[in-house]
Amino acid sequence: FSINKELVSGGIAVTDEDVIKAMSFSWKYLKLVVEPSGAVALAAILKHKKHFSKLTSVVILSGANVDPVFYSKVIK
Repeated sequence: FSINKELVSGGIAVTDEDVIKAMSFSWKYLKLVVEPSGAVALAAILKHKKHFSKLTSVVILSGANVDPVFYSKVIK
């Protein structure tokens, strides 16, 4: 954590619901199956669109390790 104290100026928290919305977004608009932990960064961007609207941002979406029954509910 000592490196973070020097280099990180802040953070963004997202809820489980934000992550589910990001998973749904990634399927609907990108046709990507993304596991919950792999959708957290996208959830932050989507939740704080105004903050990121004038910035150049990169989000890495990863993993497809998600329960099929759960995922079928997410994408509906």
